[in-house]
Amino acid sequence: MIRAYLELFAGGAACALALMGGASVVPPVGYMGGKRRLAPNILGAAGLRVGGRAERVLLCDAGLWGEVWSEVVRDAPGLAARLIAWEGRDPSELWRSLAMAPRPEDPQERAAAYLWLQGRAASCTPVWWDTDGHASMARSASSGGGEQRIVGAVMPDPPRGSRSATSGIARPSTVALRILAAGRALAGARIDRQHPTAIEVSIWLGTPGDLSGVVVMLDPPYVGATRYEATCPREDVVALAYSYRACGATVIVCEAEALPELLALGWHGLDLRDGQAGKPEWLTCSHPPHHLARPQLALPLRRSA
Repeated sequence: MIRAYLELFAGGAACALALMGGASVVPPVGYMGGKRRLAPNILGAAGLRVGGRAERVLLCDAGLWGEVWSEVVRDAPGLAARLIAWEGRDPSELWRSLAMAPRPEDPQERAAAYLWLQGRAASCTPVWWDTDGHASMARSASSGGGEQRIVGAVMPDPPRGSRSATSGIARPSTVALRILAAGRALAGARIDRQHPTAIEVSIWLGTPGDLSGVVVMLDPPYVGATRYEATCPREDVVALAYSYRACGATVIVCEAEALPELLALGWHGLDLRDGQAGKPEWLTCSHPPHHLARPQLALPLRRSA
């Protein structure tokens, strides 16, 4: 068992859930760019396995997922009860009702509302509340990017290839059960809204300056892709990854390409798709990738030159 597992830009935290809870523990709802299907191979590349666990876990997300995971760790049954209270309501009507309402002030209520809005968003399009408290959805990069507010009775334009702005999960109880499972898997986890420095994490672990035996996975917003609520420039991602490696951690970065800035430093690129259907999925690894847990998702295995 490794000393610690860190998932930065956590989103739905699919890899952390798979590591700590096994294959049956999955994110509460779908999310664009989520790693649920790829989690076994990402963990495998770091020498980990589904259900292998870690002594300590740290999740960090500056967006609404950071609030969700804080509530899951703090009071998963209470958050699940919020969802259960909506059982039986028409799923689309509930989505519209929450989308038209102001941003909830109570953190637990806000987490529950966000999960339903996100879980019903077509194509898992990112949803958030803007600075005025109005629900908004991301516009696809091919449509110019940015965000569009959900106002009045008018639904946002559906994502390209979809006939509706909502779809997806149909029962609040499904989300509630996933929350309870996640709460058990992540019991005692540390949740941050701002990325801690490598030194701060090493102090937290009781070994100042030493992160040996620690695995760090970064899944930042992909350059040129549909935006999320919180963004981060490529140079900051590279600097963050390098700082953790400098303290001895095993580091993996997800992106639509192997990061040339890190490859130039001797890091290793791993193509998880190898030209198959779907968007490009690359890992940039501080150490040579170990193995693929599900080779059929990436055959033949191709590494960057």
